[in-house]
Amino acid sequence: MMKWLVNNWYKATIFVAIYSLLFIFLFVYKEGLALFLIWLHVPVYLLHEFEEFIFPGGFPEMMTEMLVGKGHEVSYALKKAGFWVNVPFIFIGFPFVAALATLMGLSWGMYVVYFTLIAALPHLISAVKSKKLYNPGMIVSVFLNLPVSIYTIYYFASHNLVPVSAHMIGLVLAIGAMAGPMVFQIRKAQKEISMEDKI
Repeated sequence: MMKWLVNNWYKATIFVAIYSLLFIFLFVYKEGLALFLIWLHVPVYLLHEFEEFIFPGGFPEMMTEMLVGKGHEVSYALKKAGFWVNVPFIFIGFPFVAALATLMGLSWGMYVVYFTLIAALPHLISAVKSKKLYNPGMIVSVFLNLPVSIYTIYYFASHNLVPVSAHMIGLVLAIGAMAGPMVFQIRKAQKEISMEDKI
């Protein structure tokens, strides 16, 4: 069962994105623009993952090339790393944080805003470094991640909806959630791949 989830979790991204978009338009929009903007980050990030893994896809292959080299298949270790980074922090974490913002106050939702913003930056940096206009996830990063997160930050700041400390905490949590687990899982995958190569 676990192996099936690791190999197939990303196939649900488009369906969960559509469902969550319908949900927020039907039930959240009437609660006000601020809460709507926080919840909007859920389908936006799922669409980001859909582009990376499904259409046009290629993110696992790109990571394999970066970590192992050209001509290698995507290893199960790398797929497993992708699962443990994306499922807890996006599939579960984003709706959970948005629910906290709904029940306990807008400040609780700033994590998803800054996570979505920061997640777009590596795609832009990669495009500049590689001198390629496209990498998997680039289109959604440019046309959804950045505009939605930047506008949310602007809207919240211009209307003084949350204290500056909420922005700072959201930013720090987003950096920690992205850098910590991602680095840990990638290093773990590299060790497993190197051990497989030695066998």
